[in-house]
Amino acid sequence: MTSNAPIAPVARVRSIAMLACIAVAFAARALAGPETEREQSARAWQTFCARYGDEWTVNWDVVANVPATLWGNGIELTRAPLDATIVDGLAREFLARNADLFRTAPYALRGTPSLHGSVWYVTYSLAYRDVPIDEATRIDLRVKPNGVLALVSTHHFPRLLDATLEPTIAADTAAARGMEELPFEGGPYTCNTPRLEIFVDDAGRGWLAWRITARNGRGDLPIANEFVVAARGDEPAILETRNLVCQIDVTGNVTANVHAGDPTTAIVNRPLANVRIDIPSTGATTFTDAAGNFRVPCNGAAPVGVTARFFGAFVDVQSGTGTNSSFSGTATPGTPLAITMNPMPSETTNAEADAYYQTDREHTWITDRLGLFGLERPELTTVNLNSFTCQAYYVPGSGTNFFRADSVCNNSAFDSVLSHEYGHAIDEAIGGITHRALSEGIADMIAMFRLGDPIVGRNFYTDGRFVRTGENTRQWPALECGGETHCLGETFMGFAWQARQNLIASLGAGPGVARAEYVCLNALFGNGPDIPGQVLDTYVQDDDNGNLNDGVPDQAQLDAAADFHSLAHPRARYVTIVHTPVADTSNATADHRVVATVTSTRGPIAWVRLAYAPGGTTSFTTIPMTPTGNSNEFGAAIPAAAFPCPSTVVYAIGASDVTSATASFPADAPTSLVEFRVGAPHRVFFDDFEHGVNGWTHGFRSIADDWQQGPPNQQRMNMWDPLNAFSGSNVWGNDLNPTNFNGDYPNSVDNFLTSPTMNATGRSRLHLVFQRWLTVDAGVFDQAQVKVNGTSVWRNPTGDALVDTRWTRQDVDISAQADNQPALQIQFTMTSDGQTTFGGWNIDDVAVESFEANGPLSISLSNPAPVLGSPETLTYGGVPGARVFLLLARGPGAQPFAIPDGPIVTTGLRGPLRVKHTATLGADGTFALNRNVPVNASLIGQTFSVQAIQESCGGGASNVLTVTVSP
Repeated sequence: MTSNAPIAPVARVRSIAMLACIAVAFAARALAGPETEREQSARAWQTFCARYGDEWTVNWDVVANVPATLWGNGIELTRAPLDATIVDGLAREFLARNADLFRTAPYALRGTPSLHGSVWYVTYSLAYRDVPIDEATRIDLRVKPNGVLALVSTHHFPRLLDATLEPTIAADTAAARGMEELPFEGGPYTCNTPRLEIFVDDAGRGWLAWRITARNGRGDLPIANEFVVAARGDEPAILETRNLVCQIDVTGNVTANVHAGDPTTAIVNRPLANVRIDIPSTGATTFTDAAGNFRVPCNGAAPVGVTARFFGAFVDVQSGTGTNSSFSGTATPGTPLAITMNPMPSETTNAEADAYYQTDREHTWITDRLGLFGLERPELTTVNLNSFTCQAYYVPGSGTNFFRADSVCNNSAFDSVLSHEYGHAIDEAIGGITHRALSEGIADMIAMFRLGDPIVGRNFYTDGRFVRTGENTRQWPALECGGETHCLGETFMGFAWQARQNLIASLGAGPGVARAEYVCLNALFGNGPDIPGQVLDTYVQDDDNGNLNDGVPDQAQLDAAADFHSLAHPRARYVTIVHTPVADTSNATADHRVVATVTSTRGPIAWVRLAYAPGGTTSFTTIPMTPTGNSNEFGAAIPAAAFPCPSTVVYAIGASDVTSATASFPADAPTSLVEFRVGAPHRVFFDDFEHGVNGWTHGFRSIADDWQQGPPNQQRMNMWDPLNAFSGSNVWGNDLNPTNFNGDYPNSVDNFLTSPTMNATGRSRLHLVFQRWLTVDAGVFDQAQVKVNGTSVWRNPTGDALVDTRWTRQDVDISAQADNQPALQIQFTMTSDGQTTFGGWNIDDVAVESFEANGPLSISLSNPAPVLGSPETLTYGGVPGARVFLLLARGPGAQPFAIPDGPIVTTGLRGPLRVKHTATLGADGTFALNRNVPVNASLIGQTFSVQAIQESCGGGASNVLTVTVSP
C-alpha cells in the first residue's frame, strides 16, 4: 500500500526539553525578522510562568515564534460543570489573556469544543480579516472534565502575513492554472468553486491564495488533486499541490477469496445489517437490523417484488466489472422471504460481499465506541477494479477502491485491507487527514483493534506474505523510510498495538482492550498534526486531572509502547529530588555532607541512597540517606578518609517511594554525575577579559569570524544572550550584538577563539574552569566545542538545543591533554548548518587550575628589628594561586589553627593566635605585603612570632619568624 502524497516538509519545531520556566524562557525565536519579536516572546513566556508556575515542558515553533506544544501541571480554568459553551468561553478567555505568547490577537478563532472520552477537544482554525487561514493552521486546547487545561498546541502558525487581501488573480484563472498540472489522459475533470484563503508556507509567510480541488471520479485511473494558487501577483503561481488519493500499495499477502476473514478462511454465511430493501411497486424502503431481519409495512396479501443489492445505510458497493450483484424476488406477506446474497461465490462476488460486510461492521464498531461523527452516509466502496493489481486506496469524498486478483496478489477486498481503507474515511470524518503518515498509522490501528490482529493484509499475496504488522520495531523518526508514508506510519501503528497489548497484560483481556480502544480512539479527535502529536494526545486522553507531570493512569503501559518506538512522550515525575551539589572544598579532614529534599506525589518515600566513587572510576559505594529532621530532607556523609587531598569525588542520589516510582539526581545518572574536588585550586592561568585582548586570537575556516570582546548583548535586542558579563564588563562571545549585528552566530559558519599559550610544566590534575552562557541548536545541526591543544574535551549534546538562561560555572577535567604541557592552549569553536541559529558562546572568567599536593611555603621580612613608623615588607613564597593566612603570636609553640572551612593545622606558634592578613599568591607563587610599623610606644622592645599557613590539601605551614620592635 503506497501513497504518492507529498513528503512532509522539514519540521519547524525544535524540542527544548527543560522543566523549569526559566530554562525555556528564551526558547522562542524566529528564523528571521525584527528582534522585537524575540523580546516579546521572552517577556510573554516569563509572564505566563509568573501566572501559572514553573513546571512546563515546551516544544517551540522556531518559525512562528510560538509554543508548538505546551504541557505540565495543568491550569485550572474553572470548577464549574462544563458544557460546550462554557469550554469555548474559557478557552477563548485563556487565549485572549495569553495572546502575546500564542500570538492570536490578530485572528478570529473558529471552532466548537466537543467532548470525547475524558477530554474536551477544542480546535480553532484561524481567519484574518474574514479570510480563512490555511487549513493546516490551528490552535488546540485539551480541557479535562474537572476544568483543568492539560495541553495547548499550535500548528503551522504564520509569522508574516500579506497586508493586502484583495486578489489580483481571478478564481477561474487560478483554477485553469491548477488544471494545467493534471494529465490529459486522466480526464475529464470536475473542479470545485475556488476558495480564497491565506496559505502559509514553510518559512511562515502567509500568502493570499485560491484553494482548488479537481478530481476525475474514475476507478481505473483515480486522480484527485488539490492546488493552492497565488491570488496576487503577475502570474497564478502554484504554491502547493496535494494528492488527495490516499492510495495504499498492498505489498502484503493475500492467497484466497474471502467472506468473513482473510483469504485463507472459509466462506461462511453471515447476516448483513443495514442493507436497504426496496419494493419498487410501492416505493417502500427499509433497512435490515443487526441480525439481518427487515420489516416493510404492506397493504393486502398479494405478493410484491423485492430488490436488494450491496447497498445500505452506510455502504455502497460498486463492482468494477460493470455489473453489481443484486437480488430480485417475490415476497408473500405473512411468509418470511429468505434472501441469499452471493449465492454462487466467485472472486468478484466475494469481493462485493466482503466489502459490504466488513465495511458495515467497521462502521458499527467505530460508532459504538465514538458515537456519530460524520459517517452517517453510504460510503462508496468500489471493488474488482482491473487497472492495477496489489493495490487499494482511498480518496476523500470519493470512497475506497479495491482491485482484482492476479498471479501475485489476491483480490484486495478482504477484512483487514477493507478495514484499513475505511480507517482513512474515519480519519477524514473526524477532522480531516492532516498528516499522511499519521493517517496510515491510524488506519492500521483501526484495522488491528477491530480485528484483534496485529497483521494488516494477512495473506494479501498469493504466496502467503502480509503487508504490515503492529509487532514491528520501526524507530521514530525512521529516516530510513525516506519520507514514505506507510513506512513512517509503522511507528504509530506499532505504538498503538504495543499499548493495547500492554494494557491487556496489566488489566486483563476484556478491560485491557476496552481501555486501549477508549484512550487511543477518543484521542483521534485531537486530529494530531503528526505522529508525535497524536502520541501526546493519547496521553492527554488517558490523563485524569490535567497534570501530565504527575503521570497518567496507564503511564507505564503507554511509556513502554512509546519508548519501544523511540517516540517522545510526557514523562511522569512522581518522585522529585531537590539537591544543591557539594562545592569544591579544601577541607580534607571533615566528612562531606550530602543533603537532598525528596518528595513523591504517590506516597511516602521508601528509600533514598547515595552512591559515590573516586573520579574516573566505576567503583561506587552505596549508602543510605536518612531523615535529617527537616521536612522531607535526607542526608548522608561521604567519608573524608576515603578521599585524601587532592581528590575528585563523583556521586549520585537515587530514591523510591512505596509504589516503586523512582528518581535520580542527576536525572540521567549514571550517565551524568555530580562532581566536586577536595583541595584548593592553584591557578596556572586566569583572564576576566577586563584588561584587553591579552594574547587571545580568533579566526574562521568558513563564512565569517564573529568572535568579539566587550559587553554582551550591546543593543539589548538579542533574546538568547546575557545582558551583563558574569564579572566586570567584558566577555568573549559570538556576535555580541553591536550596531548592525543581530546577536546570533551565522549559518554555515566555522570559527574559533584561541587562548594565549600557557606553561603548565610541572602541573598536574589540571581543570579548565570558566563561566558559560551558551545557546546553540542541537548537536546534530550545530556544534559548540572546547578543545585543548586541538583535542575536543566538550561539545553540546546532539538531541536537543542547549539554551543557557543564566551564567553557569563549567569545570572540565583536561588533565589528559594538559598536564605538564609546556605549551598549552584552549580553543572555543562554533560550527553551524544552513538553518536555525542561536546566540552562541558567551564566556567569562576563564581559568586553568591544578589540584596538586602542597608545595613548600616560606616567608621573609625586610627588617626583623624595625622601628616605630618604619616600612616593613613581608614576602610569601609558595604554590601559585594558593590562599595563605598570616598569623601573629607572642612566641613559638604548637597551637592548632583552624583554616576557615578547612582543616586544622598545627602551627609553630603559641596562642592566642591572631590572623593579621589573608592573601592569594600570584601566578609566580609570591606575594609582597607592605606595611608601616604602628607608631605605638607600648610596642617598643616587644617580640612577636609570625607564621604563614597555606590553605590546600590539609594545610601547610611556613617557617616561623621573630620580630622585635626597636626603640
